[in-house]
Amino acid sequence: MSIKKLKATEKEIATYFKNPNIYFIASSKGCSCEFRIAMERELGFDIPKDWYPESKDQIDGTKLIYQLIKETLKHAEKIELLSIWNDHIGNKITKEHISLKEVPENKFRMFEDMMFICRNLIL
Repeated sequence: MSIKKLKATEKEIATYFKNPNIYFIASSKGCSCEFRIAMERELGFDIPKDWYPESKDQIDGTKLIYQLIKETLKHAEKIELLSIWNDHIGNKITKEHISLKEVPENKFRMFEDMMFICRNLIL
């Protein structure tokens, strides 16, 4: 996993965020495609299922994001986590407040065109 500060050429994405500190989280392949990302929110948070194949890299990478959020929230008021494809920039996104106390690590995943707002919690 790599974490990079947003580039000047990527500033259009910044309009989605309230927090001025914006980073791009990439998998070992340099993109976000190797994380657990579901197309529809209706699938909910859940463990990997046989009928919805997810690779070990997707599962392990998403666990790292979860741990990063959990650790960062010990020192930050909130984290905004956006899952959006480059060709979707400009699309309307859905925002949802989530609590890591209610979403365990093994069920955590992201959803296309959705921003999670995670507040500072004692975990």
